[in-house]
Amino acid sequence: MRLSAIIAAAAVLGVSACVSVPESSPTDPRLTAMASSIDRQLQDQVVGYGYALGRDTLVTGAGGLARTAADGEAVAYTPETPMIIASVSKWVSALATMRLLQDKGLSLDDPIGPYFPSDWQVDPYFKSLTFAQLLTHTSGIKTHGNGPMPVARLQTFFSQSVDLDSTVECRGFQGVQDASPISPGNLDYCYSNFNAAILGVLLSNLDAAEPSDLSLPRQYERLVQTLVFEPVGVTTATCAPSDNAYALSYIYPGDAPGKDWGEQYGRCATGGWYLSPLDLAKVLASVAAKDGRILMESEEYSSLDDIRTRGLGLDRKTPEMIEKAGVLGDDPGVLATSAMILFPADQAPFAAVLFTNSTTTEGRIAHPRPYLERAYEETGEETP
Repeated sequence: MRLSAIIAAAAVLGVSACVSVPESSPTDPRLTAMASSIDRQLQDQVVGYGYALGRDTLVTGAGGLARTAADGEAVAYTPETPMIIASVSKWVSALATMRLLQDKGLSLDDPIGPYFPSDWQVDPYFKSLTFAQLLTHTSGIKTHGNGPMPVARLQTFFSQSVDLDSTVECRGFQGVQDASPISPGNLDYCYSNFNAAILGVLLSNLDAAEPSDLSLPRQYERLVQTLVFEPVGVTTATCAPSDNAYALSYIYPGDAPGKDWGEQYGRCATGGWYLSPLDLAKVLASVAAKDGRILMESEEYSSLDDIRTRGLGLDRKTPEMIEKAGVLGDDPGVLATSAMILFPADQAPFAAVLFTNSTTTEGRIAHPRPYLERAYEETGEETP
């Protein structure tokens, strides 16, 4: 286990993450207490984990291995270790959408129709959807949309004819069929990867600053790097890691080779970003601080309040917290899990980010949310 503290604001100037904490920025005792709790809960319970907590000051820590000896030389997990963050990528896409719309003077409630590729034959119903409907999973799309989302699959899906009288129910995780899963007559919440996946196409066309030789997924990657990560000093975020410095996914205790998710351009907008706990915490801390580096904040409008009120890109929102989690696994027990939470959501919130890269000693999913909630509660606070 390693515990350190850094200043999140230092990222504005590109200062290294190992900067010491000045006396004027004392570490919140809640953060060190949460860090101790996370370590107690996870040490020797998973192959590896990393976390980052805070807002103006970030407390970071890690334990275990990012890669075990089953994959060559063992590599320790650190707060700077990248890992595929699964569906937390959807929140990253939500931030990029909000920032780009703000830059263009557009609204989340504007229709997405003008930003489909000109050679797609898109059904009028899809054109009428708004960015907000995509970000809140209230688009009427009722299939989960499992698996990678290459551009060809998206073109086929959004070119299908929509029955405006359809009231099909939400199909949940097992609803893998792409045919006739649209329900204009039932716009209740239904989680679908298609909502976030199409943003990878729409944002590239919405930006349209100049012609690009990059594919649409690579345009999306570069755009999000510019809008979301670079403003807070994160320079290594990618959908296609080029080295072996990132964590693999294991069945505990990691005696067998781990799952290498590799390049993820096929689902970057929905589940394919590679970030470290520190990277994601810098982004979340900026949003929590309302510092304007990523999202617009003014007396008239608060992006964070809009996220919290409408649940933009989130799994859960309450007065006490907002949360997005991710789990990725295509074989039994081979999982990458991540979570980001703001505690408390309605007053002076701070970021809580935790990644785990294996099942537990008991063979369960090491879902980060309960560990973070328990750590928060052990500081004397309450979660819903």
